[in-house]
Amino acid sequence: MSLLSFFHTRQINPLGSFFNGVFLLALALSILLQAIERFVNLQNVDSPKLILIVGAIGLGLNIISALVVHGNLRLYCLVLLVFHIPFRSPSWT
Repeated sequence: MSLLSFFHTRQINPLGSFFNGVFLLALALSILLQAIERFVNLQNVDSPKLILIVGAIGLGLNIISALVVHGNLRLYCLVLLVFHIPFRSPSWT
């Protein structure tokens, strides 16, 4: 008796989604606790410009990835051109 026939494939997806959700909740809780600790125990920032640059780059990449994921094909092509990636038609077009 194989594992797939035991669990049936329709039960594996909700189980994986449940564990992904639990992991995401634990990660968010960990980040929240670290943020509270930083507010309680204030620390000096050595290079605020570097933090601002890294944050701006991260925000820009998140915006680009959100637009690509949500189906903006023109922006997808622009990103490919900017980073010199060979164009392949995405499966969602």
